[in-house]
Amino acid sequence: MTRRPAPGPGGPRRRARAALALAVCAVVGVLAACSSLPVTGGVHAGTTAVPGPGPVYLGTPDSPQEDASPLDIVRGFIDAQAAGVGDDFTVAKEYLAPAASGWDPWDSVTVFSGEPALAVRSGAQPTATDKAAAATPKPGTRTVVHGGLASLATVASDGEFQQEAPDRTKDLTFTLEADADGQWRIAELDDGIAMSAANFEYVYRSVSVYFPSTDHQVLVPDVRWFPQRTAQTQAVQAVLQGPVTWLRDSVDSVVPEGTTLSVDAVAVDEDGVATVDLTAPALSATGTDRAVLLQQLTTVLTQFPQVRSVRLEVAGSPLKVTGPASLSRDPSPGDDPYVVTDHKVRLLRSATGKQETVASTVATPSDVTALAVGTNGNPAIVRVGTSRLVQVSGDTARTLLTGTGVAGPSVDRFRWIWSARADDDGHLDLFDRDGRHTRLAVTWLQGRTVRSVQVSRDGARVALVTEGATGVQVDLAGVVRSGAGAPVRLSDPVTVGATLTDARQVVWVDEDDLAVLGRAGAGTSPTVNVVPVADYARSLSAVSDVASIASGRGESALYAVTVGHELFGRRATGATWLSVATGVEAAAFPG
Repeated sequence: MTRRPAPGPGGPRRRARAALALAVCAVVGVLAACSSLPVTGGVHAGTTAVPGPGPVYLGTPDSPQEDASPLDIVRGFIDAQAAGVGDDFTVAKEYLAPAASGWDPWDSVTVFSGEPALAVRSGAQPTATDKAAAATPKPGTRTVVHGGLASLATVASDGEFQQEAPDRTKDLTFTLEADADGQWRIAELDDGIAMSAANFEYVYRSVSVYFPSTDHQVLVPDVRWFPQRTAQTQAVQAVLQGPVTWLRDSVDSVVPEGTTLSVDAVAVDEDGVATVDLTAPALSATGTDRAVLLQQLTTVLTQFPQVRSVRLEVAGSPLKVTGPASLSRDPSPGDDPYVVTDHKVRLLRSATGKQETVASTVATPSDVTALAVGTNGNPAIVRVGTSRLVQVSGDTARTLLTGTGVAGPSVDRFRWIWSARADDDGHLDLFDRDGRHTRLAVTWLQGRTVRSVQVSRDGARVALVTEGATGVQVDLAGVVRSGAGAPVRLSDPVTVGATLTDARQVVWVDEDDLAVLGRAGAGTSPTVNVVPVADYARSLSAVSDVASIASGRGESALYAVTVGHELFGRRATGATWLSVATGVEAAAFPG
């Protein structure tokens, strides 16, 4: 195979790729072109949870060489897979025997670092020595190559991304058979493909696919990874097919059943108009649903720089859409954090540093360790120590919850208050706007303690830090609500931030990124880690003795409260922590 650096990828990269991009630049020998990446700054140096990406092999892959050994056949097959994403694996399939014609490369993608470790299995025929393996075998002779990959992540057939835990190895097994000419070919193998992280960066891209919330107020993202060559079309297909399993009951679909693309492509003209041509079932959509679908597809497709607008058609004829939909996306919690200081809930003006007491609140108790607020600071809930939740909005303070290991509160956009207790596993504690208590049963929380709970600003998802027999993990689940907006159940979870070794608290940074106070790797002090819902986690520069965190929208709106009650923020630079205020017990943004 001719190994040469690939050309630069099309489409934007996600923020979380900075560390990986730096490694890629070093590999392909263009480090100077990456000089704009920040490499210094912060209270302490930052770390990253993204391992080395491995080499970039995006050239024209070589066909199997005559008399190649079983190991060379397998290596050549793996090397050909990344380039095969763009040509239906034409060369990769040359390494396969007719018996393997059912191989499904689109089943999954394993993203790995380093090089595959491969060997001929001991006891296989012929015997596992390089000399014997290289000898011309008799037709029909079989041997087995096995090995492993240092797996960083997997991508499912629908584009769902899952980061792997550190030191995760994917086992490989290939059965090879000599053909009529005595040439080794792969006869048995698992479905799916594998490629280095660097190749993955060039071949795939992330796309946020949007679905309306059940009350049609907000667009909820569902981040997928698709091949760059077909990303626009696959993103539209994802909208038509619906969200990933864990989000399915927490959002709505306005697409009539049976609707598909009438042409398996999305055409973009020279004016940047993307034409989405649908099949006849789309005609049954109501006028309102058509408007929502157009907004969905416009929001999805305008992530691609060549697309400016979207036109809907059915079998080549325009689909009439009356009036635009106006669902919000990534709702803003405002620019200024709420803080607890001097026994008061105050609004801290980030531009001036001035503090304004929230008029609708009363004095807070001593030993406040967490704060949650709704829109305009109402309701306002504080955690006292780790044993009590107190509502401090209204005429008098009111205790809502007592127990052991009470999790810090979260207030969602429907004004439901969320928490949990360590002495009541398998349940979350919810309070409506009138303070009525509900215990929400969650089967998968049985045997686990909830350390932190935070509902997304769209209200359709919840992030939790939980601890149990398998350790500490960060879970995401869909929130299923009644018609009135009351939470009725959670979906089964997906785990994110697998490289974190400990976690204390989670908050939402934006619509598809979390911030987690915890540890990555062998570090002893907790730091703030950015954990995307569908990407690699990474650590920010450190602040000493962080007790809690809060976030507005975006990394520049992250705040950290230390055990000494000093508030640090990143707004001034977006990259380093600076002291903002002292005497602060807790901080929060609405939502």
